[in-house]
Amino acid sequence: MRPDPWTMKPMKPCSLNGGTPGWCPITKDRGFPIHPWMKRGTLSLGNPGRDDCPFLDLQGAKRSWLPNAKMRRREKRCGMAEERRWLMELRAIRCVENLKKHRFDAHFMLDCQSVREEVKALLEPVKSAGFGGSDTVRSMGLHTLAREMGKVVFDHSVPDLTFEETLAMRKAQQSCDLFFTSANALSETGEIVNVDGIGNRTNAMSFGPDRVVVVAGYNKIAPDLEGALRRIREVAGPMRAKSLGMETPCAVTGVCSDCNSSMRICNITTILHRKPMLTKITVFVVGEELGY
Repeated sequence: MRPDPWTMKPMKPCSLNGGTPGWCPITKDRGFPIHPWMKRGTLSLGNPGRDDCPFLDLQGAKRSWLPNAKMRRREKRCGMAEERRWLMELRAIRCVENLKKHRFDAHFMLDCQSVREEVKALLEPVKSAGFGGSDTVRSMGLHTLAREMGKVVFDHSVPDLTFEETLAMRKAQQSCDLFFTSANALSETGEIVNVDGIGNRTNAMSFGPDRVVVVAGYNKIAPDLEGALRRIREVAGPMRAKSLGMETPCAVTGVCSDCNSSMRICNITTILHRKPMLTKITVFVVGEELGY
């Protein structure tokens, strides 16, 4: 029996061609052999240099010749997605339960629309809203919602602001009625962890605004505090630096080198182990992947 040119092992016969190894029953050309990852009798045996064999027509109308393995793999991926969502939701619920034990006003929300409805109710009685630099909050359009409701918005990421205007916005965030931000990581054990380059976001989260609203996708949950810090160092930090166009080593290599760059965005680390005494903090953990 002629050996497989890829593995140098004897080729297995195909049930479609009467047991002749490597013989395509359609074009009668000798071609590729059967491989273990393909179903017997259903793989491509035609000459790869020809396009008239339905076994090779991966994109065409004769796709029915191909095995159901591709469909099964697709179903498996869908199943894994459902299982991943199930697992992440359980982790989110555990995180919320522990945040509540730590005196945070924590809630698990199925989707962003549910969060927007809650945020709208929180915005109703206030006059001003501040926004830290958060891709999650911005992607949900909470800035726009606050403006549409006629609130005074302190948002330092508005285009074309001067440095002085940006600085004034950051300072105003410290004393607004409602401050919105996300978290770089949450722990299942109930801690909120953030890193910051300037400090306006981390400062406002702990003291100043009447209420702080933290919105985070369940992709930001780590098993414990150590895992949360590792997530920031290995995932959130490099990705955020890259998105902001920072000239830091991690924005190039994707790996934290604990650099001394002047553009480093992780100069400050804050851990909210429990709710600060004088600050009301509402946490929405969302059943979606959001932010970095």
